[in-house]
Amino acid sequence: MRATGIPVVEHGADGASFSWPRVAASCEYTAAVRFGDEVDIAVSVEGIGRTSVTYGFAFSHAGEAVASGRIVAVRCLMHPGGRPEPVPLTPEVTSGLEAFMRGSLGTDR
Repeated sequence: MRATGIPVVEHGADGASFSWPRVAASCEYTAAVRFGDEVDIAVSVEGIGRTSVTYGFAFSHAGEAVASGRIVAVRCLMHPGGRPEPVPLTPEVTSGLEAFMRGSLGTDR
C-alpha cells in the first residue's frame, strides 16, 4: 500500500477511520524450508473488487518456489466501538492498485 501512496489507515475528524481488515487468507506449501532459510516473497494484486483487493504472494527459496498464498482485504469505515462497514474503493485507490496487478508493466510486482 505504501508503494501506491494509499494510506493503510485514514483518520477522520469524527473519530471514524478507514482501514483494510483482512477477511480471508490461504497458503499452499509446495516445498519445505528450514528455520533460518531466507525466503523471498513477491507480492502482486490479483484482483480488485468493488470494496476489496486480493493480494497474491509467491514464496521462493534459493530460486525455487516453495509456497503461494492469497489475502483478501476489504476497505472499511471503522466506527469507534462499532462494526466495520465495507465501503466502495475510490477511483484513486483503484488506479493505485491497478499499477500492481499481476503482469502490469510487463512484470510481476
